Amino acid sequence: MSGEPNRDSGTAPSAAAPPARTPPSPPPSPPPSRGWLRRYAVPVGGAIAIGIVAWFAWQRYATGQLPEGIARGNGRIEGVEIDVATRIPGRLKDILVRESDFVEPGQVLAVMDT
Repeated sequence: MSGEPNRDSGTAPSAAAPPARTPPSPPPSPPPSRGWLRRYAVPVGGAIAIGIVAWFAWQRYATGQLPEGIARGNGRIEGVEIDVATRIPGRLKDILVRESDFVEPGQVLAVMDT
């Protein structure tokens, strides 16, 4: 019973096995890099700066006086359509007005080819 452990005392046999090797611990992780700063913050900050400059330029140069006859406003515009008919049938030779022109009652709008 010299090679067997003593069951009463719980001791290991005299020819004990070498202790098990523990795996080496991984190296410490490096500090967080600042690559995200270059990748995201700089382009986003640049876009915001361009937007601010564009807004100030628009405020300065786009708020000038409007030409005469041009109105600025907000609302709803409703137009009135008027049908034009001739007394005799035929083809048009020439149209003297364009769409959205102001016309007076009795004004010649077109010349017929008769």
